[in-house]
Amino acid sequence: PEIKILASSREALGVKGELAWHVPSLGLPDPKTHIEIEQLTQYESVRLFIERASLVQPHFKVDKDNAPAIAQICYRLDGIPLARELAAARLKLLSADQIAARLDDRFRLLTGGARTAMPRQQTLRATIDWSYDLLAENEKLLLRRLAIFAGGWSLELAEQICSDDKLDALDILDMLGHLVDKSLVAVEENKTGTRYRTLETVHQYAREKLFETDEITVIRSRHRDGYLAFVEKIEPEIVRAQRLKWANVLELERDNLRTAFNWSLEHKDGEEALRFCSGLANFCCM
Repeated sequence: PEIKILASSREALGVKGELAWHVPSLGLPDPKTHIEIEQLTQYESVRLFIERASLVQPHFKVDKDNAPAIAQICYRLDGIPLARELAAARLKLLSADQIAARLDDRFRLLTGGARTAMPRQQTLRATIDWSYDLLAENEKLLLRRLAIFAGGWSLELAEQICSDDKLDALDILDMLGHLVDKSLVAVEENKTGTRYRTLETVHQYAREKLFETDEITVIRSRHRDGYLAFVEKIEPEIVRAQRLKWANVLELERDNLRTAFNWSLEHKDGEEALRFCSGLANFCCM
């Protein structure tokens, strides 16, 4: 009766008496801000990178020349320790600047883990493949569709854009919860409410999966239509008493608005593009 079990798992087990503790991501530097070298090495992610880099380059050290690239690598690889270890191993062949420049194709770049590791831990793609393959089919479908968002999303827009006859809008909240439990989606609280986002690595992977399907054009058009309706709903509020609140809401959706607007241009939907311009005019002036 006194036994206690400490188990590490991809998600909570969901059994009686279980106390779940989420292991946080490694601390990340923000490459958009100037950070002194002494401060940079205080971040856990940077220390791990340096430690692994020293195994392939014994004389490796952080200096003023490579510090910005190291900050960029650690930031863009989120809090995933394996990704950082695989990136450090590439220092045998590439400089830190070259590694940072190639992170848009990280699944090809980050390979070659230890041969003694389990197969799923030898490449970044294998790790994400393993996690993705364990999802239920409707969870895979939702994760792929969520990749259409840029920089995060709200529950309301996810329900509107991702639902159809395959995914009921009423089920999306529970499925989002499952993806959060599996550490594939993160929850963020801010002044405007609750938002969700995926780590950049997961976003790249899910986007690849989405582009492999025959529904990519439909989802992109739904994303555009959803954000156009969102902009036109908020437009009158930008000139009223709570304009700062609504300007902050639009600011959070800046990347999504650009994505939706660009799809209008690519698809030669001139009327929708003009409606975006009109609806955002006062916001842009602010």
